[in-house]
Amino acid sequence: MNKYKCILNIYLFFFFFILLLLFFLYFLFYYYYFFFLLFIYFFIIKKIFNNIEFIYNIKIPIFFFFFFFTYVYEL
Repeated sequence: MNKYKCILNIYLFFFFFILLLLFFLYFLFYYYYFFFLLFIYFFIIKKIFNNIEFIYNIKIPIFFFFFFFTYVYEL
């Protein structure tokens, strides 16, 4: 079971990595400050929290919060 959990974590990591890469390519042409927000977010998460499961659980809500923030900022 431990082996499968490790494999699942690797697959989840690559899934989120590819997903975020697609978002980066999209927002590269529209929101240059979006990169700055995400860089700050990932820097804080990597420095403070090293627990992989915690990063997976909190990554998506904060990511969409930043997305909403950038959208409202444009309006």
